[in-house]
Amino acid sequence: MQNNNFSKFSPRTNEKLYDVKITTSEDVNDICLRAKLAFESWRKKSVNERKKYLKKIVEIIRDNSEHIINTIMLDVEKPFCEAETEVIESCDILEYYCSEEFQGIDSPVEIELNTETWPYKKAYGLYEPSGVYAVIKPWNYPFELIIWSIVPLLIAGNTIVLKPSELSNATGILLREITSKAGLPEGVFNIIEGDGTTGNYLIENKNICGISFTGSSKVGKKIFEKKKNMSVKLSLEMGGSDFAIVLSDAIDEIALPGILWGSFSNAGQVCVGIEKVLISKNKYEEFIKKLILETKKLVLKEEIPPIISRKQYLHIRDVVDEAIKHGGKLLCGGFDIKNDDIKKGNYMLPTIIECKDYEYLSSIEEIFAPVIFVAPFENEQHAVKIVNSSCYGLGCSIWTDRVEKHDFLYRALDVGMIWVNEVNLPMPQVPWIGRKESGVGFNLSKNAVYDSMNFKSIHIDNDSSKRFWWYPYIQRS
Repeated sequence: MQNNNFSKFSPRTNEKLYDVKITTSEDVNDICLRAKLAFESWRKKSVNERKKYLKKIVEIIRDNSEHIINTIMLDVEKPFCEAETEVIESCDILEYYCSEEFQGIDSPVEIELNTETWPYKKAYGLYEPSGVYAVIKPWNYPFELIIWSIVPLLIAGNTIVLKPSELSNATGILLREITSKAGLPEGVFNIIEGDGTTGNYLIENKNICGISFTGSSKVGKKIFEKKKNMSVKLSLEMGGSDFAIVLSDAIDEIALPGILWGSFSNAGQVCVGIEKVLISKNKYEEFIKKLILETKKLVLKEEIPPIISRKQYLHIRDVVDEAIKHGGKLLCGGFDIKNDDIKKGNYMLPTIIECKDYEYLSSIEEIFAPVIFVAPFENEQHAVKIVNSSCYGLGCSIWTDRVEKHDFLYRALDVGMIWVNEVNLPMPQVPWIGRKESGVGFNLSKNAVYDSMNFKSIHIDNDSSKRFWWYPYIQRS
């Protein structure tokens, strides 16, 4: 007899928290069909009508913020302030989309033509929703990432089948309650539960017209290969393994705490978390001493949560061991934890490893852990070469006191996002986008709405005479 569920374990104690139901392939098919039927009426609603439901969702989130925060904290063991930030930013995202105007969706928008050349012609553009979207989201931001993915899809008029991560299922299914309370029409927003097998059922379903995925490059590339030759819209945010570049003119009072937070918040389990730090050779030794000193002050549990699962914890140990075998030097951190209570969970100390083998440094895959690799660099061209050698291209942070002096870096780095004297700060108005093996398509901004739609051009001519370029080409008797 097939097992209908599996257990989710606490990252803090490795004790069972709850069971996750496995949605069968038959149920996935029925739910996708329900979403397809709902699409026909949902797409006919105006943008303003759809916004009304989203405004209700904001109200419900605010009214239930304490419950949502507590669920996130229990599910993935985030510190309170990080769980609270998810709720705050989710509301900001919803309010942004509800306040924006979207031309070309409810009615065609005119496209400017050369009136001297085409005095009688008019051209219009119209955006139409794609259909049913499969939304597959990870556990590291179990509430916010779902919100920022589904809101532009709903604004556009698409319907949704969501599969939250099995490692944060309790947080994911909160959206079922929230959308139900908001009165969202039946079938517009649907949730299935399960693991990767369930996710495969979803992306392979014939009624799926678009996929919004956030997760590893390995899985994202599999989705891309399966769907690249089909008429399925893809938004794939994949692995990062981001670099930070500390220039010789960086202000330590900004760069040190910024890199510390960018590297170790959420135990480094952040897609644009800093995993590799390049430091100008002129300040390398002094900066590293300060970075080690500040890293050692961080407190497990209160500031550094556990790794999400035992399986991931053991994988990280292997990655660290492999890096040291390749000549990496452990500067601080590791797995030697004295507290017996903490040792029950998937905790590791915030870790710094020196790695001056630049080819190996660029080849290290996304580790998703409180681990950073550090190395000196010669000049800006050297830093660019190291960063661009990576297969990833999500984000990069630059730390400098002379923002206007580094235009070369801003242009030369082959990444989708650059932060200067900041890191990992999403803004609803700004596209969230990667390059190379880090991403396809848009998250956030208006681009995420239009990217989930199909564009149609409409050509109209008011000239009542026959066009001179039509047949016949030759004069006939």
